[in-house]
Parts: sequence; structure tokens; C-alpha cells
Amino acid sequence: MRVGSKDDVTGHFVGSVAYIEKGVYQVSSQTPLLVIDGHQLLTTITLLLEALARHVGESEPLDGFSAKKIRNY
Repeated sequence: MRVGSKDDVTGHFVGSVAYIEKGVYQVSSQTPLLVIDGHQLLTTITLLLEALARHVGESEPLDGFSAKKIRNY
């Protein structure tokens, strides 16, 4: 799916997130991250993903594109 009207623009930079790994690395689980900078960006992206998931609802407009997959991403 494309967003935007300019075909020559293939991406958009929304910002950066600075983090460090916190705690001991474990092979069997994800390592917790300590966010140093980018809290607003992460919150905004999370809200956008949730809004998209609610808009998609129970439908699957494209193969493999569902609310469940968006939330689990």
C-alpha cells in the first residue's frame, strides 16, 4: 500500500530513537530496552498503528494484513 501522492518519494524519515539494552541478554526472550530519546515518536507510532488496526477491524484488505498482525508487529 502506498501513502502519499508523489510516486518518486519512496519513504519518509519520521525521526530516530536512542536506546540501550537493559539487563542480561537472554537467548530465549527479547532483551528489554531503555529508551533515552524518542518517547514521543514511539507513542505517536503506537497510536497510529492502533488506529490503523481499529480501522482494518475484522477485514483483511491485503493478504497477511490484519488488525492482529498490526498489533503483534
